[in-house]
Amino acid sequence: MNGTEELHRRFEKLKAGYLSDMRKRHFEERALYLKELDRDIDILGYDLAKKLYDRRIWEAERKYQKAELRFNPNHGKDGKFTSGNGLTSGEKGVKIDSKGVPYKYPELRLSKKEYGKVIHEIDTNFHSKFESKTVGTLILENHYYSFEIHEFNEYNIFKKGEI
Repeated sequence: MNGTEELHRRFEKLKAGYLSDMRKRHFEERALYLKELDRDIDILGYDLAKKLYDRRIWEAERKYQKAELRFNPNHGKDGKFTSGNGLTSGEKGVKIDSKGVPYKYPELRLSKKEYGKVIHEIDTNFHSKFESKTVGTLILENHYYSFEIHEFNEYNIFKKGEI
């Protein structure tokens, strides 16, 4: 069995194992890697092409695993729902930042316009006022807003009051 056949066999094994919806959506990406593999073997030689193919597969796996991460205490280790109310059950859920870290307080719902103004104002003043803080307060027009800060552009507005 030559190197190309071995890689094709490995790819078919991988293809057979991809049952989740996330991986099915990205199967075309892997097919493209296989097409590029034949070209890369001609240009780079078998050893370098195999390393490049393995690296591409590894990076794709990491991307899929990150996309599937989520925070919900009602999911078991296998990702299936176990018991309790989910995050989308209608009660105040847990807001999560882009890294999957949950905020401490429930999110306060604001209109899109109001939310946009507040976030813009926080972003504008972030480095001068809020950079080293975990909780901040902003006064805007006749209201004050309290919010959690995880990092730049990662905020959870949890309280609004009139001045």
